[in-house]
Amino acid sequence: SFNVDFDEELWNWKYVQGDGKCIVARLDKQSDIVAHYGGAPRKIVYFGEPSMAIQPCDVMVHPSIRKQYGKGSLFFEVAATFLEREIGNTVNHLLGFGFPNQKTMNISKRLGLYEKTDDFIEIVYPVSHASDEKSLQQSKVIDYDPLDDASREELDSLWAAMKEDYKDGIIGVRDADYIQHRYLTHPFAKAKQYRCVIMREGDSEQVLAFAVMKEHDGDTLLMDLICPAVKMKPAISVLNQYLSRIEGDAVLRLWVTSSGKDKVFTSGAIVNELGIEIPCNSWNPGPSAVILNGAWWLTAGDMDFI
Repeated sequence: SFNVDFDEELWNWKYVQGDGKCIVARLDKQSDIVAHYGGAPRKIVYFGEPSMAIQPCDVMVHPSIRKQYGKGSLFFEVAATFLEREIGNTVNHLLGFGFPNQKTMNISKRLGLYEKTDDFIEIVYPVSHASDEKSLQQSKVIDYDPLDDASREELDSLWAAMKEDYKDGIIGVRDADYIQHRYLTHPFAKAKQYRCVIMREGDSEQVLAFAVMKEHDGDTLLMDLICPAVKMKPAISVLNQYLSRIEGDAVLRLWVTSSGKDKVFTSGAIVNELGIEIPCNSWNPGPSAVILNGAWWLTAGDMDFI
């Protein structure tokens, strides 16, 4: 359906290790699967309270069956069934969220399955040419050691401080256990695609932030940033200076929900539209799009496939 090879390790990480859920369709009990609608569960903090969400993913219908997209279509049947079983006030996941392509989003809105809650944007930071070499030496960026209890405790303390800033919104849990699953046991970690670092500030070496980076299209994509909101811009500046020092003309990029732009936009940065809308479930009874509008904090790390 997507013209890509099936990645069994990624599938197992998502649906076995991650307790993923899915709906499939067959023409009869003995035939091959012709449609699939999956979801990756996610612990969240919902307006200050712990809850569960699920990210719909791997939505596909075999091209030979994919003739139309009305309410009699196989796409609608698997999507509606998944939403009814998995998302809403009376089932296991209060919310659904995701990153559908524009075609899927438009079809789902027309069928009454999704509504829009936000846009996903890209912020491109200017290459740093810091003249204050002393400040570079004082700020430290070190690799995160998941086997070191002190490092895990620092990460958990950063997450505890961060979630306090989202009592009026929605954010996925970003503690040490989540980082372990999302980045350190992910199949892409075998190829060292993710780099997890801790930043420290000044002579005090006080922990500033935790970040995850990934090479993407020749640039550095900031997958995750964990710290209080007031520390985000300083942390991005430190990280940008560090990258420029070790990689020359490195370009740092961040994908984030549009409603969170002010927390991470710095002087000289450029904002690009990604053409991705963040949906919510509108088929099964649950929190309305009015309540959820602009409430999510999402970054590239919240995606299941990058």
